[in-house]
Amino acid sequence: MLQTASAIHDPVRMRRANAELLSLALIDARNHTLRWLAAFEPQLRNLAPSADVDPPLWLVGHAAWFQEYWVSRNVQRQRGEAADATRLRLASIEPRADDWFDPSCHDRVQRWRLPLPDAAALRQYLGETLEATLDLLAGAEDNDAGLYVYRLALLHEDRLCESLAVAAQALQL
Repeated sequence: MLQTASAIHDPVRMRRANAELLSLALIDARNHTLRWLAAFEPQLRNLAPSADVDPPLWLVGHAAWFQEYWVSRNVQRQRGEAADATRLRLASIEPRADDWFDPSCHDRVQRWRLPLPDAAALRQYLGETLEATLDLLAGAEDNDAGLYVYRLALLHEDRLCESLAVAAQALQL
C-alpha cells in the first residue's frame, strides 16, 4: 500500500502508469479536489471576486468538465495524441457544463459572474464524471495511446488543485 501511495505521487511514474495505477491516482486526485471544495465551502458566499484567481467553484467544476470533455465525450480517446482535438464531442451529462466550465467561453473576470452550480451539485458532477472515466479506463488499451487522455486528465486535475491552493492564499482563506 505504501508503495502504491508513493507511486501515485511520483510524476515520472505516472507518465508511464498502467490503467490500474492510473485508476488509483485519478481517485486520489478527485478526493484532493473534493477536499479543496470542502475547505472553500464555508466561505463561498463571502468571497470577493479577484482578477488574480479563478473562482474556486469554477476551478472545481472545470476539473470534472475537463475530465469528461477529454475522456467520456471524446470518441477518439483511444487514439491518444493522434486524436483530432477539433472533432465534435458527445453531449455532457450536465447540459450547461460547456457554458460554465469551458475556459474558451469566459475570461477570469467573467467567471466570477457565472451562475455556477452550488457545492452539492458540483460534488455530484465530480462523482459522476469520475465514475464514467474509471469505467472507460477499465476497458482502455494498455499502451501510451490508449492511456494518454487519462494521464492528461490526471495531470490537469493535479494542476487545478495547485490553482485552488493559490486561490486560497490569494483570497486569504
